[in-house]
Amino acid sequence: AQIDINNCISQLKKVRLSDNLKIIDVVPYSYTLENHENHYETPIGRTSETLTVHASIYALDRNLVDGYLKVIENAGVKVRQMVVAPFATALYLQDNEQVTTTSASYYLLNIGSEITSLTQITHRNLISQSGCFKFGSDRITEYMAERLNLSTKEAKMLKEKYGMDHEPSFKVNVYNGLTIKDISTTIREAVDPLITAIK
Repeated sequence: AQIDINNCISQLKKVRLSDNLKIIDVVPYSYTLENHENHYETPIGRTSETLTVHASIYALDRNLVDGYLKVIENAGVKVRQMVVAPFATALYLQDNEQVTTTSASYYLLNIGSEITSLTQITHRNLISQSGCFKFGSDRITEYMAERLNLSTKEAKMLKEKYGMDHEPSFKVNVYNGLTIKDISTTIREAVDPLITAIK
């Protein structure tokens, strides 16, 4: 029953990792009933003498978490639940047919301003593995500014407006003589180190 599962998760949330870590979320990824009967989905309606919940426990530095909570609560917002970013995105995408029907597993690439994270998502929203790279969109902007002789503001604007769009069949100057192909090619050159690191 759901109550039994909730009780198991509550017990996991009480696990003490260390003094400086605070559990922010417990995410079940499979359930085992008696006779080694395994389920990836919540086994609602099944009866069993035993229930084993296999879950990932996510924790962060206690001071960091408490700092975030204080800022949010001071803004008058009540925090009901905390989740790690890749899991939150996976939950958002789990009903997207393009994501869920093409593969049982996919990679979620999140390019931040300074850090890029790569997460493998399996069984709709299970984080299988995750890693970070010291590469962000700011580096793309800086590369474009230097390579195309632009200000940082201009490079950022062109990056966000055109990205890596394909060059149309006709030549189009979109900014001070630059074409979409110029912008796309430069962005591709900028992300080559990231692609190499991922491989």
